[in-house]
Amino acid sequence: MTVIIDYTGKSYSYNKGLQNGLTGTLKDGEFLFIYPCEERGFLRFLNNNYFRKVLIPIYAILCYSWILTSPRVTTVHWQWFTFDRFKIELFILQLFQLVGKKVVVTVHNILPHDSGNRYIAFYKSIYIKANRILCHSHSSKNELVKNFSVRKEKIVVIPHGIFPQWPNETKKKSNAIKFLIFGQIRNYKGIKEFISGIWNNIFGEKVSDEFSMELKIVGKCSRKMKLELMELINTPIHSNIRFNKGYL
Repeated sequence: MTVIIDYTGKSYSYNKGLQNGLTGTLKDGEFLFIYPCEERGFLRFLNNNYFRKVLIPIYAILCYSWILTSPRVTTVHWQWFTFDRFKIELFILQLFQLVGKKVVVTVHNILPHDSGNRYIAFYKSIYIKANRILCHSHSSKNELVKNFSVRKEKIVVIPHGIFPQWPNETKKKSNAIKFLIFGQIRNYKGIKEFISGIWNNIFGEKVSDEFSMELKIVGKCSRKMKLELMELINTPIHSNIRFNKGYL
């Protein structure tokens, strides 16, 4: 049995998509998901940051204890790490391997957002010790090999998909050249600077009478960032920019 772990609840859509894919290829009982369910009603109340700080560590420790002692579990697949601040899961990973369990790690982000160099030592150790690494691009694979000393033979590249629960937009015929920015919207990514600089000066105008440019920004962000982006793009000069606060 393979156990897929994400106590953080950061990526319900990732987990649900992976679960749907495995359901179609593996038999019942060959895998088990451990992650917070979709936040609705009372569950949304329990899954807020205040309760998560108390409930998730207790739940994680109980689950890790069961995985460690269960002979049914042969593989552990981490989506995200819950205790990277305290480096506990590096010790847990080594315990799993000590009792003969394989460890797979999905690298959504090589390092946590806005963390600087704080977690380099922890994640380098995790990536080196894991039996298999999954990442979403060849550039991430090259960075893991070059900067984190990971053997390229154990890295598998699986391109990032589109979440199936997003409805398809009505397709309209358009001669516009379209650009997409997606993922979590953070200050360090320079999206506001891109709009006010490169986009305004180069892409804000029509390429010709037949073609124009359109930019779509899709991603989660803080309320403050949302307000700043909306203030920036809600002007006539930015009528060719659309912003959706959510995941694609």
